[in-house]
Amino acid sequence: MASLWQGLDLGRRAIDTDLFSKGDGSVFERLNWLYNKGRHFDPQGLPTGDLHALWITNDGLRAREHAVTFEEMRDALRLLGRTAQAIAGGAPEGG
Repeated sequence: MASLWQGLDLGRRAIDTDLFSKGDGSVFERLNWLYNKGRHFDPQGLPTGDLHALWITNDGLRAREHAVTFEEMRDALRLLGRTAQAIAGGAPEGG
């Protein structure tokens, strides 16, 4: 998840675009939120009963506030691949 977000962020900067608008609830906003939550959480600040800031479910990754499904991450990874192809100047394989 961290590598996916970092790649998307690099691609976004390379093509000078935004992935989300604050508060839009998009997969990119939620992915960014989970990335930041996992990166900057304070173990002492976890709610009572929580062992981790993020956890894996059968459907994807989640925290108390947000979740991203594995399907959403797959689609974001495909977008990242197309973006990398475009930046590199190559034609995408398979359309």
